[in-house]
Amino acid sequence: MQERDVIKIKSEFVTDIVSKQIERILKNKTGYEVDIQIGTLKIVNEDEKTYFNLEGKAEINSKDLKKICKNNSFLINIVLNSPTALLNMFLNGMLKNKYGCKVDFHIKDKKFSEKHGKSRIYLDTDIKIKTKELQKILKNTNLI
Repeated sequence: MQERDVIKIKSEFVTDIVSKQIERILKNKTGYEVDIQIGTLKIVNEDEKTYFNLEGKAEINSKDLKKICKNNSFLINIVLNSPTALLNMFLNGMLKNKYGCKVDFHIKDKKFSEKHGKSRIYLDTDIKIKTKELQKILKNTNLI
């Protein structure tokens, strides 16, 4: 019998907890304060594959985003300005090159706005990866 794990997070209470944990990880790894607001998160682990669906928003100080852009201007330009099909292709290739594994990354919707010194990014994305390769990425980034 195959094992199947499903995590589905929708309630404001639990999405707030997960969002705050992600904020702490980003702050510790990058030094930047990012306000994360997860709307929904679904993780399914079955048949040695892990599937994610994530819909949420992030807000960062525009000056901080410009610092990030200065160091990674090509990547940021693609993320914020490219059609989603090109972005999906780019991210899939980038993740394969960086971690040596295949990650199917599909952005269904994205929006970017800037107002009052804050940059806001909205994403609705699906991700599929072999579970062993996800474990490899998490170990390489010291998240497990």
